[in-house]
Amino acid sequence: MGKIKAMHDTVGRTLTVQLDETAKEHVCGETADKVILMPDRHGEVIDVEMLQYQPIGKAKDRAIYAGA
Repeated sequence: MGKIKAMHDTVGRTLTVQLDETAKEHVCGETADKVILMPDRHGEVIDVEMLQYQPIGKAKDRAIYAGA
């Protein structure tokens, strides 16, 4: 696994965590908890998106990079 990328969209109120290249996405599915899982062709989850995300306190649009 490469770098992990987290993006918070304050306008759309989403939090997206990319675990791999989004070009590998195959078919997305929404869970009952307003979470979208985006797997690759092999069924491995490579992106997770949380809908209606609201952080505690004030936050600005930002991208956070972590990982190896």
